Amino acid sequence: MKYRSLLYLLVAALLVTTFAVSDVEAQDRMSRDEWQQQMSEFTQKRDELRQRLNSLEGEVNALNEQVASKQSEYQACREEVLALVGATEAQIRSLVERIQQLDNQVSALERLSDQDLLARRGEVDEVNEAVAELKKSRHTAHPDVYDRLAALDQRVKNLLDRLEKMVQIYTVGTWSRDRDCLWNIARKRDIYDNAWLWPRIWQANRDKIRDPDIIHPGQRLQVPPKGDGRMTSDEQQAANRYYREIREGLR
Repeated sequence: MKYRSLLYLLVAALLVTTFAVSDVEAQDRMSRDEWQQQMSEFTQKRDELRQRLNSLEGEVNALNEQVASKQSEYQACREEVLALVGATEAQIRSLVERIQQLDNQVSALERLSDQDLLARRGEVDEVNEAVAELKKSRHTAHPDVYDRLAALDQRVKNLLDRLEKMVQIYTVGTWSRDRDCLWNIARKRDIYDNAWLWPRIWQANRDKIRDPDIIHPGQRLQVPPKGDGRMTSDEQQAANRYYREIREGLR
């Protein structure tokens, strides 16, 4: 900006000088000595501007050389870091892209309601596993990766904490004493007070319950919140499949 301003001043001074020379009427109105004095002043200003312009051009050239030197140093430093973590530029770019994909996925999960987030608990676990797998690589120590991955890891932990706070734990009792089955558990007042919501407990505990007709005393079951009392699409599909198997005599 400083360089351009001085250049504009130089052009303006030259134009004024040319105008002064060609302006016959102005010469008629002033004495020859006055005209020569004015021309001398214009010439002196022009020369000063030229000197300043040359000086600025020298400064620009010096700065360009400094930039080139710093860029060379930066590249050498970057190559040294790549060597330390045993990675290539392509591998680092690939890691950054993978982290960005997971970051987008986490952003979508963060926007979900509690009930919808619970229905997609498996997706949260998958992202958590993916982040844990990335952390095993020494490539993630690279500056382009480390902070991004650490921030993503914290956001996933926040989602898991959010899920943990939403889930109630119910310990299964015996049939003879408590008459515990998923139907009866869902019917309890301090659970859902609605037996028809039993598939919600089933889907939240698929890792523990393979057959919804069979649960065992001592099992600690996760009980998601009741929400608005309506089942999610996954829960409804699981219930429909169960009732269809009953109708077809498969149970």
